[in-house]
Amino acid sequence: MVLLALWGFVQTILMWASNLDVVTTRRFIQVRGILSKSSFDSSLEKINDVAMQQSVIGRILGYGTVSIMTASDVGLNSCII
Repeated sequence: MVLLALWGFVQTILMWASNLDVVTTRRFIQVRGILSKSSFDSSLEKINDVAMQQSVIGRILGYGTVSIMTASDVGLNSCII
């Protein structure tokens, strides 16, 4: 049971470390994956809406979830910051 919990923790840390979210003055870029990579790139002009969710613990520790709605085929992208 302890090994299973440890594996879940290590897997979560690896997934968190392999995600990259970049906002420049022109674009929003998301890169996901450890062995196989997937990326999403959108112009800031195509972003329609941005929503942020942050719990009490998230406010204390400085993290939250940002959801970005774009006019692309993907539609909604979420990133934890």
